Amino acid sequence: MVTKLSLNSIHTKSFVDIPSSKPAVRFALPQVGITNRPCYVQVQDPFVGKISRLFGKLGVSFGLPADQRGVHMSRIEECLSNMPALPISDWIEQFSDSLTARQELPTCSVQLDLQCAKSTNKNLSEILSEELIELHSAIERNVDGTEICAGLTVPFINACPCTQRWGMREFYQELIAQGFEEEKAESIMRKAPLQAHTNLGKASLKIWSRRVDHHTLYNVLNRAVPIVRELLKGIDEHVLVKHAHREGQFCEDNARAIVQEVFNEFDGKLDDTALVEIVVEVEESVHFHNLRSQVRCPFGDLKRNLTEQPAD
Repeated sequence: MVTKLSLNSIHTKSFVDIPSSKPAVRFALPQVGITNRPCYVQVQDPFVGKISRLFGKLGVSFGLPADQRGVHMSRIEECLSNMPALPISDWIEQFSDSLTARQELPTCSVQLDLQCAKSTNKNLSEILSEELIELHSAIERNVDGTEICAGLTVPFINACPCTQRWGMREFYQELIAQGFEEEKAESIMRKAPLQAHTNLGKASLKIWSRRVDHHTLYNVLNRAVPIVRELLKGIDEHVLVKHAHREGQFCEDNARAIVQEVFNEFDGKLDDTALVEIVVEVEESVHFHNLRSQVRCPFGDLKRNLTEQPAD
């Protein structure tokens, strides 16, 4: 159905102000707006504390009433171009304030995903390297209040424990065949390099709470998974890969390790109602499929699931 065009107001502002006109079909839309808008924003880098110009993707949506044809896209761009440099959580809150005021709409959702190069000194060679991570911030604004989210995604490496066990068995049997006593064979086997196929994954952690910052989320993920990085000397690669192989983790293990670290970090600090979102996806190196594990629940449910497990 097309709105019938009237030329009665051709010389007035209302004729060209299409978004404010009445739609042909009166139906309220819960979410309309823009998505995957590439952008550079001036925000405070949470790891070094200084203002940086970071590249990312922006999504904005509004609840559109039944009698309004569309949102004003140019007003979104005006709000974006006028944003000052702020910490990320302050930036997204002020941006959503501006959006709701300019659109004259009471509800607004914003999703901001930024790319960040974090310097790290984890290398045994003492050479500084970089971890390429993603910073997430989101806000939901409606008539009942405002909820804000902080999130982080890190690339990591894991090693499949299945091939490790087959390799351990084969090596152990070879040692026994060569005349080693069982105790000695086991001792040698436990110190030998473990063979396994390694996979590259991404681990994402988002928490809907004003009490959470990106630096703390990084610490949680850093304890849970071996984060990969650039500029590694040979000894640094060896240490990183050896650590991943010693762990021998499924994608499911990675997700559960993050759950445990979330509990360790936030128990007694987060409200039970705070929503926790964990997504782990691993690119398989010997299969065509990827692997994925996901957790999405209030912190109170996560806590109870961990603490109320029966003893082995």
